[in-house]
Amino acid sequence: MATRREKAGDEFDAEEDTRGEDEWGDTIVFGDEDTNVQMDDSSDDNDDIIARGLSAVKIDSSSDKDSDAESPGSNDLKSPEERAVDRKRKLVNTVRRNCDKLYVEAPRIDLNLMHDFTESDLFTIDGDSILADIFAQYGLDLSHGGQLLHLVYLVELFFKDFQEREGQFHIMFFTKAEALWHSDPLKLLARRTIIQHLSHNTTCQLITHIPHPNSQEWKEYIEHYHPAFVMLSDGESLDKKQGQCTLLRLLLMSALSLDVDCAFCSPLERSLRSVNTFYVEARRVEAISHMPQETMTQAYEHITQGLTLDSAECYSEQELQQISNQLEVAVEKYGISNVQMSTSRDVMTVIACAEVIKNGLKEMGENNEMDKVFLEGASRAFILHAVLLQYLPLESRAQNVPIDENISPSSQGLMENFLSKINYALAKSVASYDTIRSKLTKIEAIKETKSLVDLIDGRLLHVTLYLLQQYTEKDIKASYPAEVLSKFKCLWQVTCALAMSNLSGDDQKELVTAPIQLFQNTDKELASESDSNNIDKGLVPVTSQLCTDYAGDLVKELASDREVKLSSASPTVKRRTFEEKYHWHTLQPLQDDFEHTTDVEASTATNTFRVNPTELQKEIGLTGLRKLYSSLGLLEHEIKLAESRGVNNEWKAKQLYQMWRDKQGRANYSQLIFQTLDELGMTEAREKLQVKWCEKQSTSVLKSKQKFGRYMQRYGESLEGGSQGLKQQTIIVEKNADGKSRQSNAGHKGQKKKQGMTNKEKILQGKEQKDKEKADADAGSKWSANLQGIKTDVAGNKIKPALKKIDDFLKHCNSDVWKVQAMLAKMECYWLAWKGVYFGRKGQKIEPSLFSDVTDTHPMYYPIMLFVSCQETLQYKEILSKKQMLLVGAFMRGLGFNSLAENIENMDDKKAAGNKGSLKPLFSQNPPSPDECSIDMTSTRFQLQFVGQWLKRDERSDKDPRVANFIPDTWQRKLLDAVDSDESALIVAPTSSGKTFASYYCMEKVLRRSDEGVVVYVSPTKALMNQVSATIYARYNKNMPPGKVVCGVFSRDFRRNALNCQILVTVPQCLEILLLSPCRQEWAKKIEYVIFDEVHCLGGEIGAEVWEHLLVTINCPFLALSATVRNPDHIRGWLQASQDFKRQQAQQVASQGSKKKNKKQQTDVGNNAYTVRLVVYEERHSDLENFVYLPKPHSNGKDDVILPNDQVLSDTSEFVPLHPIALLDLKKMKSQGLPADLTLSPRETLVLFNTMQDVYPDCQHMKKLDPEVHFKKTPMLKKQDARNYERALKKELMRWMKEEKDGETKIGEVVGILKRGFQQEEQTCKEEWNKKENKVQGGIFSDVAAKENFAKLIRQLNDQNKLPALVFSQNRQLCEKLADRVAVSLEDSEKNLREEFETGDMFKNAQKAASKMDKEAKRSRDAKNKTKASKTQEEPEHDNRDDTDGVDLGDAKYYLSDDPLPNCTLQGEGTMTEEEVKEELHRLPEGDTSENLCRLIARGVAYHHAGLNNKQRVAVEKLFRMKYVKVVASTATLALGIHMPCKTVVFVCEDLWLKPLAFRQMAGRSGRRGFDLVGNIVFFCVPPQKIQHLITSGLPHLRGHFPFSVSFVLRLMVLTHNSKDQRDAHEKVLALLKHPFVCHKAKDMEEVVKHFFLFSVDYLIHAGLLEANGTPIGLSGLATHLFYHEPANLTFVSMLQEGAFHQLCKPNADGTFSESVMATLVMVLAHMFGRIVMPMSMVNKIRKEGVHSKVVFEAPLPDPFSTILKKHNDDVMNVFRSYVHTVCDYAARRGDSAKQNQLPLSKVAIHSEHTVTSPSSEHGDLMADMKTSSNKSTTLSPFVMTSGHKDEDLHMFDADISQAIRQGVHIEHSKIPALIPAEELKDRRGKPLYINAYAYDFYKHGSKKLVGRENRLQSGEVYDKLNDFRLVIASISVALVELGPSQDNVVKAFVQLKDEYYEKFASQFAGVKNVY
Repeated sequence: MATRREKAGDEFDAEEDTRGEDEWGDTIVFGDEDTNVQMDDSSDDNDDIIARGLSAVKIDSSSDKDSDAESPGSNDLKSPEERAVDRKRKLVNTVRRNCDKLYVEAPRIDLNLMHDFTESDLFTIDGDSILADIFAQYGLDLSHGGQLLHLVYLVELFFKDFQEREGQFHIMFFTKAEALWHSDPLKLLARRTIIQHLSHNTTCQLITHIPHPNSQEWKEYIEHYHPAFVMLSDGESLDKKQGQCTLLRLLLMSALSLDVDCAFCSPLERSLRSVNTFYVEARRVEAISHMPQETMTQAYEHITQGLTLDSAECYSEQELQQISNQLEVAVEKYGISNVQMSTSRDVMTVIACAEVIKNGLKEMGENNEMDKVFLEGASRAFILHAVLLQYLPLESRAQNVPIDENISPSSQGLMENFLSKINYALAKSVASYDTIRSKLTKIEAIKETKSLVDLIDGRLLHVTLYLLQQYTEKDIKASYPAEVLSKFKCLWQVTCALAMSNLSGDDQKELVTAPIQLFQNTDKELASESDSNNIDKGLVPVTSQLCTDYAGDLVKELASDREVKLSSASPTVKRRTFEEKYHWHTLQPLQDDFEHTTDVEASTATNTFRVNPTELQKEIGLTGLRKLYSSLGLLEHEIKLAESRGVNNEWKAKQLYQMWRDKQGRANYSQLIFQTLDELGMTEAREKLQVKWCEKQSTSVLKSKQKFGRYMQRYGESLEGGSQGLKQQTIIVEKNADGKSRQSNAGHKGQKKKQGMTNKEKILQGKEQKDKEKADADAGSKWSANLQGIKTDVAGNKIKPALKKIDDFLKHCNSDVWKVQAMLAKMECYWLAWKGVYFGRKGQKIEPSLFSDVTDTHPMYYPIMLFVSCQETLQYKEILSKKQMLLVGAFMRGLGFNSLAENIENMDDKKAAGNKGSLKPLFSQNPPSPDECSIDMTSTRFQLQFVGQWLKRDERSDKDPRVANFIPDTWQRKLLDAVDSDESALIVAPTSSGKTFASYYCMEKVLRRSDEGVVVYVSPTKALMNQVSATIYARYNKNMPPGKVVCGVFSRDFRRNALNCQILVTVPQCLEILLLSPCRQEWAKKIEYVIFDEVHCLGGEIGAEVWEHLLVTINCPFLALSATVRNPDHIRGWLQASQDFKRQQAQQVASQGSKKKNKKQQTDVGNNAYTVRLVVYEERHSDLENFVYLPKPHSNGKDDVILPNDQVLSDTSEFVPLHPIALLDLKKMKSQGLPADLTLSPRETLVLFNTMQDVYPDCQHMKKLDPEVHFKKTPMLKKQDARNYERALKKELMRWMKEEKDGETKIGEVVGILKRGFQQEEQTCKEEWNKKENKVQGGIFSDVAAKENFAKLIRQLNDQNKLPALVFSQNRQLCEKLADRVAVSLEDSEKNLREEFETGDMFKNAQKAASKMDKEAKRSRDAKNKTKASKTQEEPEHDNRDDTDGVDLGDAKYYLSDDPLPNCTLQGEGTMTEEEVKEELHRLPEGDTSENLCRLIARGVAYHHAGLNNKQRVAVEKLFRMKYVKVVASTATLALGIHMPCKTVVFVCEDLWLKPLAFRQMAGRSGRRGFDLVGNIVFFCVPPQKIQHLITSGLPHLRGHFPFSVSFVLRLMVLTHNSKDQRDAHEKVLALLKHPFVCHKAKDMEEVVKHFFLFSVDYLIHAGLLEANGTPIGLSGLATHLFYHEPANLTFVSMLQEGAFHQLCKPNADGTFSESVMATLVMVLAHMFGRIVMPMSMVNKIRKEGVHSKVVFEAPLPDPFSTILKKHNDDVMNVFRSYVHTVCDYAARRGDSAKQNQLPLSKVAIHSEHTVTSPSSEHGDLMADMKTSSNKSTTLSPFVMTSGHKDEDLHMFDADISQAIRQGVHIEHSKIPALIPAEELKDRRGKPLYINAYAYDFYKHGSKKLVGRENRLQSGEVYDKLNDFRLVIASISVALVELGPSQDNVVKAFVQLKDEYYEKFASQFAGVKNVY
């Protein structure tokens, strides 16, 4: 079925939350303005409710007096009770109206709950809401006493659906909400039964102790569990007049007021991997901000009191005791056996019946004998029915109840009254079930039943009465098995005993005759109405080889003899076969790429040039033009019309050309013109034009290529570190001796160990030795030259300049010997600096740094750097002398690290024995003495706490000849080995770990191998695609053959060199187009490698199945890369299975001796091509540390302007460190363990140990984990040592949980201690901001708070040297405003500084000096200009000083410039010159957006989202990478793989998109390898529970989606039948069909997918798109061309085939089409494509506001479209109902009946509990007759059939077939290609839904603002949705131009519509290019 928001076309850009603040999605406030609620005194139907509940409410007489004083007039005549009722009525009405307003106006979005909320999210489901919607669901029979079993079945299906998706949820039943159902005994019974059933028979966690949603208990529940959302009903299913709807909407109001999001449980749309519904974010709705909680509580109480009935109350304790005593007596009296009264359900039944009888007799009195007889008879029948429920099979209860009209009017009221009372009584007994069971433990005969879900079956009761009455009227005695009769006798006796009545307890005569006469007549025999012969089942016979090879067994078994009625095809469009030759929306042929890009000669040969109409007119004149276009097909009136539109000859020429183009359609225009000119004898004009156009084209193409090449080169340089660090490789194809390309490259040079050295190698070795000696000598000279200056600096206590000189020397030093000397000097400098700090502080305690990467302003900086220098020095221990080691050790002793010093001093120095050194330091008299400046900490703890990010890693030192720039790790070498061996690999490694380099190694290998092979790089987003293509341009240069290029790109809206490149960079959907296109198969065979980046998109919501298709379809090795895959083994197993299948295919081809090319391709690479390696690396190169930013209110005065020297900038107390363990959820930890990817920095590890030791000091395991003990043998730690220690601590933590007594309590203490600091700071922050003068709208986690404090956050990060930073928020407008706030803050600072400067004397002096300098400069220029020829003439000297006043400009020069002050901008020095920056900004398109960006960039800040065009986004990315821009606020566009290294990542505000997977992707941007040692994650205005969820939740498992759709199946059939190499295509498609990801290790899904495939083929045959042999026919090509828009594509084809568009498209006299025709076309298309469904409440609100637009479609489409749509929909549903019947019938034949009698969630079996012996055949066998008369089914579930349904009724469940069919059969309802007409669109409850008419409305008024406001599209959606619709029109136009004749009216109409819609679109969205 069509989904609520059609996903087609959203495949490239990362999803964004595009809600804006000035739109309907902004925060809204409900409630009255005053603090005290203004009561609504209007009367309504709540009056009766209030009056009914009055007796339960205590009246406050004092308030009455006040009320009397205030209420004049008629109120004086009212009693206190009446006035109390009035007050309550007003209060309830006020709350109700506020609730309704909230429901109507709350902004809602369409959300997939199970994608956005992973299995780690806890959410709450309101049980009464689920019941309300299920009660209203079509198909559930609530008449005749009700079908309790069917209802429970639906409830279990609902909860099972979430459990199967691993959803974590609580089911909430508010205690007082039971009043909702008091007026309906059946619903009350259902509620109580379901609570009992779910509690006792499922693992669901029920919450039933909370009174109501405004109670303190509810608030405590929210605070404790922090549910992600509450699922509730919208209340539309309930009676609004009785206040029931208000009760549910009060839950909505309460949840939102507690900042909990809400999801509506109806309408839900389910698929295999999604559950979509409408969702309301609490942060978007500031609910009841002025409505006191007490008011809502009172309203809730008043409504529930009014709904509460005494008859629904439970038994009292005294009554229960009495009942239990009576039961014991009765059981003992009658000697009841285990069989006669065996279960608790029997007890519930007799208690309920006894209650009804006893109360009934009291009410009737003694004189009403007739009612007594009826009461006794009905009670007997009910007991009999209860016994039959235990003995009848479930299938026998599918009965057809006699029609209600046949019930006797005199008995009908009595029966309804009896059923009502029996349901109330059953409800009372079920509510007391646990108490009754506990009191009856003495009765051994009664066993506890599993469930009470089958206490009543109203239909069975009526059938029982009907059959008994029929027996009586026919004088037939009813007979029963002895067991049934015995059980009935027992239960009836007990019932009579409990009722204490004088009924005939032992008389059984009424059982053989009718106990009551309920029906007027019983002439009609009850019989089964099922007729399977009238149901279409089976497949149309198919002879396709693909179907046979894929599912041949099912094809035979499911075959049918049905006659196929094919759709009639339009003769106009049936002539030509469609082929996918052209780009989606352009008329640029993909097949012509090679010819188009070869050279000018090729263009000249084909006469393919751009036509210039003006030049054509100048050459042949206007008369010649008329002849030309007349010959080309224009009619005389068309020529005149075109000329009339032109004001001069040039315009006339243009209009004529355009008229001809529109009429001609797609064609090679220049070639046709040249041919016609030759035919007309205008050869000379043709030759001149051809030469002129050829020259222009060649020049234009060349300039375009050069310009593009330069741009991509610069872009790539920014990615690779600038032109200085980038060395472009020139690739030369490796060739053999015969000159042919070398086709194999297994292994690499230098892998094998050689036995000896050749003379050449000896010579080279000698040269290397000489070079080394020379380097040593040069370094020694340089060191000696620098040493004196260093000593001078040290002597003057200028340590920093000295260190800078040493670092400069080390940077350029190539001698290890002199590096050691310099590093020893560096250590001494750090020691001296530390010494000064140490003695300067005089023993004061040094506080640890907040951030790990301390700056030189922190006192611990010097000992840290001293230790780091020690580490670096010891890397050269092989050349260190003994004395040098002693000196290093002395520095460590000076810090107090004696054990470490001893270890250093005892290092082996045999290789350094010949070195001579001095123990004496360079700058001091003596080395440090032990503990001279001790830091009072062991070396181990010091390393963990302060040196974590500098700890050395276990890195390899042996170079790999395959990698030039760095030494790869072992796991990276495995990747290179895989590529060298032509193997596939799945690589899972953290962000920034260095996995991407293997991709470029693979590319280089393919480039060197030949000029023909292709490597494809698949990117998930266009942004990453652009980045990779630029990197390739910058990296590789290759002399390609003519027409070939190195790199090409192919996306939905851009294509360059797609088919003539060696490296194609594309997105998944475009590669799938190429691989499944029959005419692209030869190109596909050239692919040698495919690289899938961010392969975890395999589990995404949109386009995930495309990744699956590609991974299985490609016939070459691949690399699949990701940082966030939780189950890599499972994915690797699936990939290997598909590769094994391909290996078998190749072997079969080889064994058959095939000579085809596909065999050569497959066998050349060998078996390695079918091997899939798994490479997993878990270590991040840099640690991540988490902080929460809790800003303090502004206190600096002066309009809150922050100046550069403001103390607030250096204050780090607002950054609160967040330990990951402090966020653990103990319950989740106990059940799931610690998250696999939860890591700690060494500093956090030490904090964890200290805390655990404090909590459990006596633990022996902890003593072993003491750092001094654990690292006793490892004094100098490495990174891996710290990581192993972290694992040991986490293992111990889990041991506490599992083994230690009170372990969970101890862990709770650990978590509490680690969390304490954050909690205290958060509380303090809240208190400060809650003060009246500081209070911010929405609280401290709101968007408002974020905007107010964001600038301070960024400027503090800048002061702490934590920039550059990426700031993530999915709200586009918030990103823009955050960036603007930073710029404004800096601008305000500059304004204040300039004002202050300009008031001083220095400003005047500086102005004078500047004026003097300008004059001197002018004289200098004049003098220079006069003497240009003389190079020796002296230049005038000048400097920056005023010679008169002697004023040095200094910093004043910045104030005299218009550029931002250096301390008022975040701009970095970067690696770009000012000219390069200006050039980059000059490329931006004109407009307000670019101007604003330039303003922000001048302050070093920018924003980035999909609303920017490509040039703007690239400029921001490039400037950030080049360190010119320091802060970028971005949406998810920078989340996936974009190279944007930064120190800090900031997450701003709560948002739905921010989930664990996205969080890890974005957090990975910080601390990237090679840039930073540690990454900082800052949470700003993100709620604590959200932070906890992000950090501690595990990654979701990647699971397969349903792999196919009907259109996709059609594409496969087109591929297999239209490919030249059909065998290759067949094998490719077969591999794809047999290996869907969802079927891996899931055999049941394999059959589901096969069934769907076969019935898709069946439907396509019926639709006239396939022949029975699988050959595509008719408009199959058009359907595949629009495949992204299923089911709209199939509906469109149907309309085209039926000729509807030809009836509509009637042109005017001038050949154009009227406005009404165009509008109707848009209306028809908007009904089908890009559907967005709106709920009724939203539509009503919009209409009340008054709108200019249509807003929604309600009325049917105009005929014939409406008729065709309905017919098409019926045809689709008929085929797919047949599909359902067939699959269910197939499942039934396999014998799965056993599980059909089980409830889906609890697995409670509903079947005959006892075996029975058949009675004598002389009498009427009631049970046998029931079995005979029951409906038989193979399709519907027997639970559903208890409501009277049969297989023929399947159409009634079209809204959700899965709710009705038998269990175990999976139907992917979302894939059924039905398109429900707008007027018939409803949810499962029958409530109307509406189709948003945004596309039609935009066409009518052309305003994007109106679309956003009136059609309720969010800011980003307006562009995305309208652009998608525009591209749909373009796709159709392109397809029709290719498919149909150019003169066809439909073709011409769509061409006109394409142009008109584009013009409207382009007028509203700047920068949109017309690519058509």
